[in-house]
Amino acid sequence: PKAPSKWTEEENEQLRRAVEARGEKNWREGAELVPGRDHVQCLQRWKKVLKPGLQKGTWKAEEDTQLVQLVCEGFKNWGQLAARMSGRTSK
Repeated sequence: PKAPSKWTEEENEQLRRAVEARGEKNWREGAELVPGRDHVQCLQRWKKVLKPGLQKGTWKAEEDTQLVQLVCEGFKNWGQLAARMSGRTSK
């Protein structure tokens, strides 16, 4: 199998337009608007890189406090924690 190639800015724009046109639920249809990419690649690129509101990089003090609070409440799985942290993903 061919190794996946790096996303180009043109592909990123195609994906943004696809999500605008088809929404964030039907990835098979959306991927049809991004030539050379399948629905899984489009879903992952959107959820982990392009989705507006994603927080990347250094954590803010408020996020550290929220993370400690959530762990104290019993959440230990990163997926569960990230779901409760605005803008953070499970990866």
